[in-house]
Amino acid sequence: MNSEQPDCTPGLRAYQWLMEVDRKARLENQAKLRSLRNNYNNDVRLFCSHDAIEFKTFAEENNLRSYSTPK
Repeated sequence: MNSEQPDCTPGLRAYQWLMEVDRKARLENQAKLRSLRNNYNNDVRLFCSHDAIEFKTFAEENNLRSYSTPK
């Protein structure tokens, strides 16, 4: 996540637009996450909760014993 110059692929941008229910809330949430990353970068790690591989990697790196991923 680049807080200075937010960017995403055209496909992801289209998907977000199609799936959004409340654009204002989605964009506000993105701004909050960017602020969190900027202000607490050494204390907080952001990851995609929809990406099973990314979550598994995070869980393994942090020795989390209780997690499940889709088979």
